Amino acid sequence: MEYGEEVLLTPDNVIEVMQHLATTNSVFTNSECIFVEYYDILKAPWYILETMISQYDKLEEILDFSDIKELNLISQLEWYCNRENRNFLEDISKVPPGAIDFDRLLDILMNSEILFTANSELNAAEVIRLALKKKVVKKVMVYVEPSHDPKVNLTEYVKKDVADMFSNSSLVSVISGEFSKVLENVPTDTTYFLSDINKVVTMETAKHLNYASIILPYDYAYNYVFENGKKTDKPLVDFDYLAKTSTFKLNFFNAMHE
Repeated sequence: MEYGEEVLLTPDNVIEVMQHLATTNSVFTNSECIFVEYYDILKAPWYILETMISQYDKLEEILDFSDIKELNLISQLEWYCNRENRNFLEDISKVPPGAIDFDRLLDILMNSEILFTANSELNAAEVIRLALKKKVVKKVMVYVEPSHDPKVNLTEYVKKDVADMFSNSSLVSVISGEFSKVLENVPTDTTYFLSDINKVVTMETAKHLNYASIILPYDYAYNYVFENGKKTDKPLVDFDYLAKTSTFKLNFFNAMHE
């Protein structure tokens, strides 16, 4: 296994980096497909909601806006990256854990097309455009989690947004569903851009980690262990343990624009 490198993917070095991930003297090629998470990898619509959330007066009974209400946009972005929970509503909750289904509430609050069309593109979006243009990969699969509310269909917003981002490319598709089930239709020869480190464990359980190339952002604190309210340098996933049963490549990159 090879892991631990920090790789800054930019339009200038995308070809070099992708070729590095597919060295000719390795069992890894990973050039068939790029599997990329929409949230926090391609775009950050949750961040757009975070900048607006303090306007929702009716939520003040369950959410504490004091930490973010007076922040400027740059400080709000820093807060967003440094949050402990992937669902940022949990970081500003006033209620005990489990008292409210915050995943469902987040989906309900996200049920607005403007949150997806707003300018929140991240580094990987231009990287993938270049990879498609230079034919580094044959197809791109954009993954979005299924909605936690049956009345909300966020995948349709994502499909429209992704079509605009990549000029309706026939090589790009949007998929949704339970992650472990979605993996069944992903080619073995794939590079994964994941924002959620816990999905690596799901890949191992689903026997889809072996010979995969994983690229994770180091921007988001929610992928690390917190102690006494502070982020540590310890990832939530024990990669040394996973390496005992699977052979995979792991690299870290900067998800945010410089």
